[in-house]
Amino acid sequence: MSHLRKVVLRNVIKKRKPRKGLFPQIQIISMKNILIVTLLFLTSGLFTFGSSLGKDSLRRIKHREKIVVVQNTNVADVFNYMDRIGNTGEHMTKKSMAMMGGKLKLTQLTENVTGVNSKYRWTGKTMGFKMDFTVITTQWEKDHNKVLETTGPAKMIILDWYRMKLVVDQAGEDTRANLSIDYTKPRKFFFRSVGFFLAKPYANWCLEKMLYDTRDHFQEIASKQPSAIVKIK
Repeated sequence: MSHLRKVVLRNVIKKRKPRKGLFPQIQIISMKNILIVTLLFLTSGLFTFGSSLGKDSLRRIKHREKIVVVQNTNVADVFNYMDRIGNTGEHMTKKSMAMMGGKLKLTQLTENVTGVNSKYRWTGKTMGFKMDFTVITTQWEKDHNKVLETTGPAKMIILDWYRMKLVVDQAGEDTRANLSIDYTKPRKFFFRSVGFFLAKPYANWCLEKMLYDTRDHFQEIASKQPSAIVKIK
C-alpha cells in the first residue's frame, strides 16, 4: 500500500470507541470518510490515460472505414484540403454533443505543416477530464495518401490510441476519398467501460465529420452543385 493511501486511511478512520450491541469493536466511520476511501482506491491509476500503441494492444485494434465521392473535383484539390489537419479536425475545436460539451485546441509542433513527421498537439477538456495527445504523420504521398497516428503518452477518454489513413483517387470527373481509422480502447477499467459504449460511434462520427465537411466545403465553392454520392461501409 502506498504512503498516500496509508496516510488517508489513518486520517479518515476514527479511534475505536466502546459501543453497545453485539459487535463492540466495530469502528464508526462517517459516510464522508467512506466515500473518500472508496474514491481513493477506485482512482488509483485512473488517470494513467492512454499511451502509444504497444505490442500488448495489437489484439484489440478495431477498424472503421467510410467513403465519400465529391462530384466535379480533382484529386489534388481534395487531398490538399484534407491534408491540413486544421480543416478536417475543425469539428474537435467546437463544443458539441459528440464532444460531450468540450472542445480542443490544436497546436502545430513542427515547421512543416504537412508531410512525413509533421506533428500536432491536441489539448483541452472533455467531460471535465484533461485531454492531451500528439499526432504525427508517418506516411505521406502527395495527392494520394496519408497516415497519421497518436504518438507518445496520450490523455484521452474514449480511445487509447488511433491511426487514421486517407486515400484519394480520381473517379472520372469526381474524387473518391476513403478515410479509415484503427483504434484501441482505453486500458483502465473506468475509461474502458466508457469506450465500450462510445468508441465505435465516436470513431464513426469523426470519419463522417471529416468527409462530409470536405464535401460541403467543395459544394459551397461550386454553387448549386449536385449533392455528392455517399457510400458508407
